[in-house]
Amino acid sequence: MKIHTKTHHTKMVMPLKIIDSSTLPLNLTNHRWAKFRKTKAGVKLHLRLVFMEKGISYPEKAVMTKASEHDRGQLEVMVDDRECMSLTGDTLITNALTV
Repeated sequence: MKIHTKTHHTKMVMPLKIIDSSTLPLNLTNHRWAKFRKTKAGVKLHLRLVFMEKGISYPEKAVMTKASEHDRGQLEVMVDDRECMSLTGDTLITNALTV
C-alpha cells in the first residue's frame, strides 16, 4: 500500500528512507541468549523511517536482532522498495536492492 504517490502539483515524490539501528542494553545475567561481549548483553533495533515532503515522517519498518549482528546484515530486509532513496550510516542506495 502506497501512502503517498503524488503531490498536488502532480509530480512524483521519491521518499527518503533512513535506516538506522540502536543497541539496547540488557542484563547479561538474565539475558545470556543476547550476549555480544564478554560482560554485555543486548538487542539491536533496526528502524526504517520515511521522510516525505512538508515535514511528514513516520516509522515504516522495525526489526529486532541480537546486538552482535552487524547493520549490513539487515540491508536486504530493510531496503525493499525500488521507488525510493534509502540512506544508511555510510551508504546511499537509490532505486536499487543491491549495495
